Amino acid sequence: DFGGASSLGVYGSWHLNRHVATELRFTDVSGSFSDGWLAVADLVMQPFPEWRLSPFAALGTGVLRTEPKATLVQTEDRTDQVGHVGIGLRAHLTKRLLLRGEYSSYLAFTSRDDNEEVDEWKAGFAFFF
Repeated sequence: DFGGASSLGVYGSWHLNRHVATELRFTDVSGSFSDGWLAVADLVMQPFPEWRLSPFAALGTGVLRTEPKATLVQTEDRTDQVGHVGIGLRAHLTKRLLLRGEYSSYLAFTSRDDNEEVDEWKAGFAFFF
């Protein structure tokens, strides 16, 4: 759930060490009044990687593109920079498969002098090699 809209995302991660990783994420957002996408780069900190249920925190920045479903009016450019923080939990199901749940709070720096806050809740599976 991305601010009331449905979202579907994919990400890749590179672990710098056991506790710190970088992530690149791409999310497609589909809502009743607008569609769009989100591309984000994150720094992820995992203080207890050896735990079966392991908490993590993320800090990142990226780009949010919003495309309103307006047909009668020319809409303004809606490509904005975003910053976000997130917390989550990873549960290792097997040696290479895990379940991941996360809450993120985004701040979109708009050109309209009115920054927007968006909350995102997500859950999914991840595998690694």
